[in-house]
Amino acid sequence: MARDGRDVAWSAHNHYHNMSDTLINAALDAPGNKRIPDPRPGPDVHAFYRTWIAGQYDIGGGKSPDFFDHVRGWWDARETPNILLVHYNDLIADLPGQIRRIGAFLGIEPSNWDTVTSHCTFDYMKENAVRIVPFGEIGFVGGSRPFINKGTNQRWRDVLGAAEVRDYRQRAEERLGPACAAWLENGWLGLEAKAGR
Repeated sequence: MARDGRDVAWSAHNHYHNMSDTLINAALDAPGNKRIPDPRPGPDVHAFYRTWIAGQYDIGGGKSPDFFDHVRGWWDARETPNILLVHYNDLIADLPGQIRRIGAFLGIEPSNWDTVTSHCTFDYMKENAVRIVPFGEIGFVGGSRPFINKGTNQRWRDVLGAAEVRDYRQRAEERLGPACAAWLENGWLGLEAKAGR
């Protein structure tokens, strides 16, 4: 599952910012962990983005994993028979079609596609957050529902300046190569639309 890095940063900020004291203390008290400053970022998502995209965000005793390295590893393995790349944009654009694509890849033919699709919608997941993300009840301020936050993309458009958008695209192309960077920003369906298919 992939998503544009800017959207990932906005989602990560929500998760990290809303971690509960219970979750922080459990992580810090785990055997072998050393006491560190509170890893939760402040409320400014823009400040978090600048730190995160530079690979400098400390998630508790170490820097966050490099986003571009992670994506590139899966992109490079995309031809492996048991790996299917799924993009968040494609799920938003055509949830029923993407569910059928995933089902075909797995060799699954559900008897009721409509039920499967309805249970994969953002609204259904938000409404059933306690059942879907039970750890969220103690792990996040406000419980499980804030963990399943907005389900939208491009919230960064109202925050990042033109230079930051150019910098992100340049960084993505340098780290991922043009084909992977284009896919990460658009998804498969977005690339097909741009190609006029």
